[in-house]
Amino acid sequence: MAIYWGVDSATSSTDLIDGRTLFDIVIEAAGQPPAFWGRYIGELFALTPEEVDFLHANGCKILVIYNGATNTLASVQGGFHEGVNDANQAIGAARTLGVPSGVWIYADLEASWSPTSEWFQGWSDTMMASEYGGAGGVYTNCLPAHAANFNTPYCAAFNHDSNMQGMGPAAALVFSSEPEPGCTSAASAPEFAPAGSPCNPNTVIWQYAENCLGGLFDEDLANDIGFASMW
Repeated sequence: MAIYWGVDSATSSTDLIDGRTLFDIVIEAAGQPPAFWGRYIGELFALTPEEVDFLHANGCKILVIYNGATNTLASVQGGFHEGVNDANQAIGAARTLGVPSGVWIYADLEASWSPTSEWFQGWSDTMMASEYGGAGGVYTNCLPAHAANFNTPYCAAFNHDSNMQGMGPAAALVFSSEPEPGCTSAASAPEFAPAGSPCNPNTVIWQYAENCLGGLFDEDLANDIGFASMW
């Protein structure tokens, strides 16, 4: 299975820093262009049509991350309805941007958040019913020490939801934020070894380093399924 090196950032890949785009700075720092770039839809720091064109013109796929969920009862701490609502907001943002059908949308769930099993089912069932990829994805911390904030509620949902279980790559996907061995050149990236969900084998993207080059970008690896899920 091929492994692809890429990055993600809150700010645009086209932002100018000392006269150079962030994209060019990544190439200089890492030694090669990224195969993909993770960017947000839905809230602050959102991907724009102009940046989409820029990344695609540079042969770079886009990892679509929805950052509109919040650690509140109106969102991930809520139930099935709140999961449906967050998914519909993500779907609407993707449609407005022109994200094509079949692309997967990953919900940004920060490590300190407390999502419920019902929220995961609402998110995944709504994604499965949409034109976007399978049962949707989540970005999260899968370490065992973090089980109360992810693995326990997620697996409670996964083990009782046929949509999340899916068939092969149609199952819900996971973008893991751990472990973090640290920033590297692209050629020196670690072997693909993310902390994964104990119930779902489809941990397909790994953010192995955060805040590289003074916080300008994070570094990621994706397997074939993860890479195919991108735009």
